[in-house]
Amino acid sequence: MRKRSNYKPKGVRLDNMSWVIAGLKPVGSVPKAGVHLKLANVAAMDAIILGHGTGDHSHTMREAFEMAICLPKINKKLGTDWLPELKVAKDAAYAAHARGERTGRFLFTGLEMQAIKAGMEIHTQQLEECTVQEMERALVLVASKRATARLGPTAPALPSAPRSTTRSARAVAGPTSRWRGGTQCLTTSASWSGSA
Repeated sequence: MRKRSNYKPKGVRLDNMSWVIAGLKPVGSVPKAGVHLKLANVAAMDAIILGHGTGDHSHTMREAFEMAICLPKINKKLGTDWLPELKVAKDAAYAAHARGERTGRFLFTGLEMQAIKAGMEIHTQQLEECTVQEMERALVLVASKRATARLGPTAPALPSAPRSTTRSARAVAGPTSRWRGGTQCLTTSASWSGSA
């Protein structure tokens, strides 16, 4: 049997000029993309606030804040000064989702609701001002973060106990100690040859 070819034809744009012009339009002026995206975000937030939110609504909120944080990385005019508020809103969305997964009810606490409302206002304004091309680039950035598993809350994790005594002994030993076959040998960085 003959080996199959690895050739896969690439997509062809029939009208390059309209594709470029569409990328330069603001998202708020594009009826399908801008309006539906903003409505989906606000509907998800309202559903959770009213108490009948689901995991899909929570997922929509988390994705909206991931995109809101990626947009200023693409265009500095899209809210670089609002990044702390967006990160607080993202952390609130992740906390609400984790609690919802645990309890089965997707609800916000009072502080989370305030942070998420402020973050959603900022994101809605970002969608009004960004272009379609910038939004597409932000979606690609979010997808690459998801592929490398760098999505999640920005707050540091709570400190935990050391995993084992070996781990804590290594941490206490300091930067000049080296471990060879389970025993500790104190050496300087210059004298360490790597052979044991």
